[in-house]
Amino acid sequence: MKGKIVLIFLDEELHLIEKFGFRLEGSVFVHAKMGIERDAESFKGFSSLAQLEDYVKTVLRSI
Repeated sequence: MKGKIVLIFLDEELHLIEKFGFRLEGSVFVHAKMGIERDAESFKGFSSLAQLEDYVKTVLRSI
């Protein structure tokens, strides 16, 4: 039986990610207007909101 990984995001983290147009759909963050999908796990592990914001901006610029 496979275990299920549950990711927990702080309200501040979700607000920041959503501010840039992403929405959490299951275990994936989706930016519908730009056609971007990223595994939610890739948005975890940052030690500050500033680092998370830099990552989100990098994802948006990579398209």
